[in-house]
Amino acid sequence: MFYFLQKHRCLQVVVIAAAMAYFCVRLFSTPLILTHYDDFLPCAEWLSASIVQWQSLYRALILLAVISEGVLLINFFHKSNMLEQKSFFPIIWFVGFMVVGCYSLPLTPVLITNLIILCLVNLNKDYQNERVKTQVLLSGELIGVASFFDFTAVLLLFCVVIA
Repeated sequence: MFYFLQKHRCLQVVVIAAAMAYFCVRLFSTPLILTHYDDFLPCAEWLSASIVQWQSLYRALILLAVISEGVLLINFFHKSNMLEQKSFFPIIWFVGFMVVGCYSLPLTPVLITNLIILCLVNLNKDYQNERVKTQVLLSGELIGVASFFDFTAVLLLFCVVIA
């Protein structure tokens, strides 16, 4: 089955569209709450309080974050030559895990951290001499923003230093 799906890209797009449609139905039909955040993080508490007021805005932002994560993931796989041919299998697996595992509902700060991790991976996949300072500065800013919502994002700093 995977071999057949690997050969037909249009079928891969249909599978992704069906999984995203199911994800959207589940996203827009369940109540949205923020859980699993630390009380001492200022932005996480603000995010929890503001979700009650603007539920449709946050649902749209969650959908935008999941789509952005899928695009960043496939971009990293294609630019790093991790796939033998053009394929959408990384997105299929990602959306499949999001749908089956219910990782976005209830909303957790890990969704924000996951988006930041994919941005960092795409940003730091190659170091060129004229862009190193910009890449490191932008990586630090992204980690700083992520640490406002999830304290474990500070550990990403070690990944940037090692890279």
